[in-house]
Amino acid sequence: MKKPQNHMLLKDVIKLFFREQKNNTQFNEMRITKIWVDIVGQHFANHTVSISLKYKTLFVRMDSAGAKYDLFMGRNLIIRQINRTLGENLVERIMFQ
Repeated sequence: MKKPQNHMLLKDVIKLFFREQKNNTQFNEMRITKIWVDIVGQHFANHTVSISLKYKTLFVRMDSAGAKYDLFMGRNLIIRQINRTLGENLVERIMFQ
């Protein structure tokens, strides 16, 4: 008796992998972290301590009150740029800590 063959094309496996990863919070945090310096600039990126994503809310821990205030004032633009760059609506709110 022959064993059943489970064949998938490589392109289908890759598509499946990325579809599953898009729902993975850690993967999305990594994607946001990689583009963070391009979105906010080097100065603000240097003051960013950590970034985490929970339920479409991006939590950004900063080490400077001034930098935190400046980013807070531009938070709507930052949200739009993150979502546009990543091509999906990952972030709806930003909380600066």
